Amino acid sequence: MPLTKLFLRYWALCALSAIATAAAAQGADKVYLNNGGTYTGDITVYEPAEGVWLQISGEVEARFFEVAALRRIFFSRSQPNLLPSDRIVNDIVRLLDGAYYRGRLLGYRKGAEVSLAIDTRTVLIFKEEAVYRIDFEQRVATPPAKSARRDAKGTTEAGRAPREPREYAFREKGPYQAITVGAMLAEGAPTARIIIFDPLNPFIVNDDPRTTFGYSMQYVRGWQFNRWQGVGGGVSADAYQMERGEILLNALAQYRAYFTRRKVGLYGVLDAGYGFAFRNERQGISEARGGFLLHPAVGLRLGARKDYNFTVDLGYRFQQARYTQTLPFSGDTEVRELFYKRLSLRVGIVY
Repeated sequence: MPLTKLFLRYWALCALSAIATAAAAQGADKVYLNNGGTYTGDITVYEPAEGVWLQISGEVEARFFEVAALRRIFFSRSQPNLLPSDRIVNDIVRLLDGAYYRGRLLGYRKGAEVSLAIDTRTVLIFKEEAVYRIDFEQRVATPPAKSARRDAKGTTEAGRAPREPREYAFREKGPYQAITVGAMLAEGAPTARIIIFDPLNPFIVNDDPRTTFGYSMQYVRGWQFNRWQGVGGGVSADAYQMERGEILLNALAQYRAYFTRRKVGLYGVLDAGYGFAFRNERQGISEARGGFLLHPAVGLRLGARKDYNFTVDLGYRFQQARYTQTLPFSGDTEVRELFYKRLSLRVGIVY
């Protein structure tokens, strides 16, 4: 029985000690390092451009952590000097990964770290190479008086505030759908071999010298794994020359990548698939066969909304097809082996 009581007292003391230690740590200042380490104590000196001095319990001298090694600083008590109380400060640090943070910029030198106070107790430190842009946005805390002088446009000078920038909110991960419509222009004549079966002069072979416009509509549904990798599948209807019945329905796969994180961003797509041609008795097409499709393109994504964005791209479309057609006036049979090479300009929407 005495041993049992002694055992219980020992564990009670251990529990109280752990609680006291946790409470002390909870009320202490904290320094978070880039290497994952965390130190607690009392911050004696903090210089945004240099670093922080931390007095750790049990150590005689305070430790110095330079700003290059810091990731985050947390003060146990509110620090009024971090954010001014007489006005609202909304400086914005935008990172290359699309994230952004608001607060007060404490210090920044080219080639050095960026320190941002996001509240009166927390300071975040960013490496310069991870920062895409810094916006300085300051607004007055109270509206100007009615007697404030106004300019010719009727804007109160004392109360003028900069327009809030549009955030980069484009969804770089998750499902996507893309719809495009476009025009196709032949580069001179498509590569074609025409064989005309004429009873008086069989096997006449001629190159097709036509230069034509075509039209395309496409729908793709896919999944964007990250900014550089997105795959999907879809269908397209391509009218290379409607007058002669040269229309194909394609089943295709798509690879999509976004190269920049901007409101107007550069992107690229690669479509590959197979096309199906169709017979048309009214136009005399008795046999039709499609072929492979390949379409690389680069373009611009207009806007950085999270719901939908407009796109425009310029590419080159390659397509195989073969048609056997009876000509309406002469009655001759024409076989066309076609390899389309079309410059393509498309506009669309991705959502």
